[in-house]
Amino acid sequence: MPRVIRSLKKSVSGSTGNEFTNLFYVVHRLAGDATARTAVGVCLGGFNIIAVDQQALLVADQLPGTDFEDNVCIACAMQISADWIVTRDAAGFNRSSVPAISPADLMKLLPK
Repeated sequence: MPRVIRSLKKSVSGSTGNEFTNLFYVVHRLAGDATARTAVGVCLGGFNIIAVDQQALLVADQLPGTDFEDNVCIACAMQISADWIVTRDAAGFNRSSVPAISPADLMKLLPK
């Protein structure tokens, strides 16, 4: 679930809505309905939801790269003028105009 970080100063982070359905699906299969709902609730409390609207999808379709899901993430990051995309797969975002960083690199940037 790549996360789009808009500003460390404001500690604003976001995620697209479809990532929450993926989270629910995986946790539900592994740990059941109650745990899945709790996981989604915790994430909803910590993330802003970034709209995946028609404009974002049109932009994603025009971006270079062969992974449409990554392109949607990039388009959403562009839409909110994100500073970074936080992902374990930075190589998947090597053509992105929004830099991709690893969760470990983000942790180094956060205030202690």
